[in-house]
Amino acid sequence: MRIILYIYLVISGAGQLWSQTTFQPKPLTESRKGIVYNKELTFDFTAHTNGYAFGVSWGKIATYYKTNYYYAGFGEIKHPKEYRQNFKYINTLTGEASKSFVYGKQNNFFLLRAGKGFKRYYTEKSKGERGGSWNFF
Repeated sequence: MRIILYIYLVISGAGQLWSQTTFQPKPLTESRKGIVYNKELTFDFTAHTNGYAFGVSWGKIATYYKTNYYYAGFGEIKHPKEYRQNFKYINTLTGEASKSFVYGKQNNFFLLRAGKGFKRYYTEKSKGERGGSWNFF
């Protein structure tokens, strides 16, 4: 049993030593500079226990570190007390089952969100040679 423990410790210790080595990434030969894209577009969808929401965000990249964007979203929020009911009733004449419903519900609450803002990056993005882009292939 002790031999197995010693073998395990030697193997795990050797793995720790090899995992501490560092390497330099391959330097890039082509020069890349400036902004690659000038616009961005994102979509989002959120589903939660009280409803759902979806939105779109689009923006213009002003400088290398700053992006101005706009946001528009739409969703529905349900009241915490409402719950769906379904009577297991089958009509003998038509053969149709009853549909589910929310008892006493009169209104829906839909929300509309809009926003304008900017993003400021405080760290370096991949700029090619100056930014230290990592290219392993």
